[in-house]
Amino acid sequence: MMISLIILGILFLISGVLFVNSISIESLMTLFFTGIGFIISWSSTSMIEYDIKKERISLYNFMVVFLILSLCGIVSFNHLLIVFVFIELSAFLAAGIVMIKESKENLKAGLKYLLLSIFASAFLLIGIVILYRLTGTFNIIDMEYKIYAMSNISLIKYSFIFIFIGIALKSALFPFHIWLPDAHGSAPAISSAILSALVLKGYIVFFIKLIYLVFGIEMVGNLNILNLILILGVCAMIYGSVFAIMQRKLKKMIAYSSVAQIGYIFMGIGLGTPLGLIASIFHIIAHGVTKACLFLCAGQIIEKTGYKDIDDLSGVGKAMPITMGLFTICGLSMIGIPLLIGFSSKWNFAQAIMDSGSYWIILILSLSSLLNAAYYLPISIRAYFNKSGNGKFAVNLETRRYDFLPLIILGISVILLGIFSSPVINVIKHIVRVII
Repeated sequence: MMISLIILGILFLISGVLFVNSISIESLMTLFFTGIGFIISWSSTSMIEYDIKKERISLYNFMVVFLILSLCGIVSFNHLLIVFVFIELSAFLAAGIVMIKESKENLKAGLKYLLLSIFASAFLLIGIVILYRLTGTFNIIDMEYKIYAMSNISLIKYSFIFIFIGIALKSALFPFHIWLPDAHGSAPAISSAILSALVLKGYIVFFIKLIYLVFGIEMVGNLNILNLILILGVCAMIYGSVFAIMQRKLKKMIAYSSVAQIGYIFMGIGLGTPLGLIASIFHIIAHGVTKACLFLCAGQIIEKTGYKDIDDLSGVGKAMPITMGLFTICGLSMIGIPLLIGFSSKWNFAQAIMDSGSYWIILILSLSSLLNAAYYLPISIRAYFNKSGNGKFAVNLETRRYDFLPLIILGISVILLGIFSSPVINVIKHIVRVII
């Protein structure tokens, strides 16, 4: 465990130096992946033995480190074959950290994820091969100049569609999300945090690079696919929230919430505007920080209480005040309460929507926030104000307060990045200007 933390810590420091020397989408995402990966792994030291057999912990840590390295590879390299290798590696490692628990439920969910991910890779590879046939190169930078000279718009469109289907499956965009609730719901809490906060985002960042550095936003707009991305993103925002309300398992509820939040990101991409892209990149960070904290809090609650159902958590707020306090802060952030990072993110989306002229999406954004409140607030209310569970949770379960330091760092980040979001947004604006 200590070796993996040292490796991730060193990678985070190196990423920080690279980011300072060259502000780009690659350096920003590498810094994000290694930083959140380090905090999640640090948090796992206090809960990993609950979900994973002791003799498998070393293997698990090995897979986590290489999974984060593969995500950095996906966003950092500009050679499509190298990126594809990292994508395949990440798929097997991500399935591995789901199946490592060895229960029947986990094996089934992990296998389902792996098979669908391989299926998605087939679509992705077809799209890449078509691009190579059109341009004669696998280098993204070289493709950018050659594809504009192409007259075969039909083949370009097919290439984009194949790539989009592959990315949509891997990043769990509605209606390609069918693997996500089972994988996140049954996996160890640490794995769920890594999958939701980091893994899904690596594929989306790669997709953003392809749109702006290979196809070009004007060409993608002319292919009439941006509207499809926008509609699927909007549908995901509502679908994920509605199904989250229907869940009784805590982690599965958070998993369906991720479906909705991935919809936000694709909605911003589908707007096809600089402000929409800025909002999407900021939301990748906002959702990553918040959802990592939510899944880790859920893991602590399940480990300390033994209960997985929301209905069994009445009164747990008094027995686990730190955990439930952080869970509540992150839940309020997902709703969009001011001074939290979720509010800043939704404010950016609102600005982007108004700028694009698609005013009807403001109604969807508002409805989605109300639905977020409908499944996050009842959990906190039940935990703090429902007295029926006092008998079960009469003793303080947070006996080792230092175990919660990684969670506290994430919770504080949710607040500070909400209050001081401008520097982050300014960095993203600079990145977007370079990309466009």
